[in-house]
Amino acid sequence: MEEIRRSIEQLRDLALGEPSKFARCLERLLAVDFYATFCCVKTQKLLFKCRSSAWISTLERELHPWLERAPLKGKQRAQFTRYLIVCKTLQQLLEIVDKQSSNLRIWQASTEDLLRSLFASAEDLRFTQTADADKQEPQFNDQLGALKHMELARMEHRTRCDDITRIVAQIAHLGIKSVGAVELTPSDIQDALALAALDDLLLHILDCYTYRNFRVSVEGKHLTMHGTKSLTEASYTWSSLRARSRELVDNHRLVEEIKKFVL
Repeated sequence: MEEIRRSIEQLRDLALGEPSKFARCLERLLAVDFYATFCCVKTQKLLFKCRSSAWISTLERELHPWLERAPLKGKQRAQFTRYLIVCKTLQQLLEIVDKQSSNLRIWQASTEDLLRSLFASAEDLRFTQTADADKQEPQFNDQLGALKHMELARMEHRTRCDDITRIVAQIAHLGIKSVGAVELTPSDIQDALALAALDDLLLHILDCYTYRNFRVSVEGKHLTMHGTKSLTEASYTWSSLRARSRELVDNHRLVEEIKKFVL
């Protein structure tokens, strides 16, 4: 057990280096204890340490010959293969967001103008929400409706502040610019906020997939996130399908659905 723990620690360090060395260590650990290793790789997001889809693609190629003959169950092999695909797709989408972000006009403005514009957008949203609330107040017939509206407005403003925080954090990487080459417009700020929201959405999908075990299906660069089933729901579905065993024999479509569920 102590040896496995040390090997997993080594795996964390190798995640920042060459994918070939990471692959060899990962193969040994998956063969010894698949679920413990897979849990570590997934929850610690080791495939994202280098923030490179090329790194994940190389790892995928390194692992492919081994996975075909690995001493793993078919379900385990398929599970890890799907994981590689999801990670690569998510990283590719994050790289697209990073590339679009680097081309935003906001980075050509002075840092002072950028910060003023970002904070002003949060204040403008708050003023707009207050004005709308005054107009809509007579429409609420009960206190619960008014409270729901207030909560939605608070969440919208909090989301705007989170997006602004995400943009401001990039200044530490890009550096402070005393003199700007452009004068910012409201559309420049909206473009930046939209990209920040998209980046947050992708990271939210990654967190749901990583920590809450949401199913994610991939088709090209399109991701679909499916809600999880509780053990009670899964048991009910499985038992109801078993009860219809005769129908399953005659119905190919349902047979295929069961195969997907089991895998």
